Amino acid sequence: MLRRYCTPWLAPLLALLTASAGAPSAADAPAERLTVASWNVAHFYANDALYRGDRRKYRRAPEDLAQLRAYAAALDADVILFQELDGHEAARRLLPEGYCIEASPRDSGNPITGAQRLVVAFRTDAACGTRVRWLRTLGLPGSHLRYGAEFVITLGDQTVRLLGVHLKSGCHAAPLDLADRLPDDASRREMRRAKACARLAQQLPILERWVEARAAEGGPFILFGDFNRRFGVEGTARDGAWMWPVLSDGDPDAQRLVRPTRFRRAPCWRGVRYPRFIDHFVMNEEAAALVALEGFDQPTYDAPFAGEAEMAWRLSDHCAIRLRLQAPPERTG
Repeated sequence: MLRRYCTPWLAPLLALLTASAGAPSAADAPAERLTVASWNVAHFYANDALYRGDRRKYRRAPEDLAQLRAYAAALDADVILFQELDGHEAARRLLPEGYCIEASPRDSGNPITGAQRLVVAFRTDAACGTRVRWLRTLGLPGSHLRYGAEFVITLGDQTVRLLGVHLKSGCHAAPLDLADRLPDDASRREMRRAKACARLAQQLPILERWVEARAAEGGPFILFGDFNRRFGVEGTARDGAWMWPVLSDGDPDAQRLVRPTRFRRAPCWRGVRYPRFIDHFVMNEEAAALVALEGFDQPTYDAPFAGEAEMAWRLSDHCAIRLRLQAPPERTG
C-alpha cells in the first residue's frame, strides 16, 4: 500500500504537484523557482535487520548520519528523489522538518535489493498535497526491479511532467544486446553482465513509450534519477544496442532530448572513483528552457577522500545531482 506522510505547514502553498495533469486551483500560488534533486544513498535502511552479510558495512555510525543529514539540508531542494532507501522512515532520518514523503511499493522477491525503494520527498511549502503515480511496469514481471515515480510540478504557468527512475544495475557501458555478442567460452562475470544488460534492455521500451507519450502531448518533461548508464560512452546506432540513441531519436523533433551531464566529469569523490555520470536529468527542449543559468550541479561531500571504498560505504558512492528550474518571464505586449 502506498504510504504518504505530510508535516503540517501553515504558510500558503507555493506550488501544487499532482499525479495528473490537472491545473492547480486558484487558491494556490504557483512557484516561480523550484529545485529538484536525485540522490542514491547506497543501502540506507531504517530497518537494521537489513544490514546483514556484505551489507553490514553500510550501517552508518552516528557521525556518518549527522554528515548525511547536513548534506541533505544543504541540497535545499523542493523535490528529492531518493534511491536505495527502505521506506519513508529512512527518508525522515535524513531530512530536516518540512517535507512530505511518499515511498514506493516494491516486489520484494529479490533477496538482495528487494528492500530498496524509490522515495520522493516534497518540501511542504512547495509541494504538500502531491500524489505520485508509481510506474510498476519498470519492475518487469518476475524480475523484481524498482518501479518508476511519475508526478507533475507547476512552475509559473507551466506544467512539467517528471519520471524518476532507478534502473537495472550491472550494465553501465556494454551494449544492451551483449548476450548475443559473447563467445561460447565467456566468463561467468561476462555472463552476469549480459544478463543485467538484457534486463536493462527490457526497461528501455517502457521509457521510450513514456517519452513518446510526453512528446505527443506537448509541454516540458524530465526523466531523471539513477540510470546506471554512462551515456557518454555509448554507440550511436539506433538498433536497440544503446540506450541514448533510442531515448533521443529526434523522430519526431519533440523527441530530441538533452542532458546537462553531457561533456561533464562527475566531481563526486573528486572524480577519482566514478568520473562518468550514471545519474542524469534527461529532458526535452521545452524543459531545458526552464533550467536556470548554471542550474545543474553535483554537490560533493564535505569529507576527506580516503582513496578507498570505506568513505563511500559510510556516506554513499553517489553524490546527489541537482537541477534548478525557474519560470520563464511573463510575456508583455
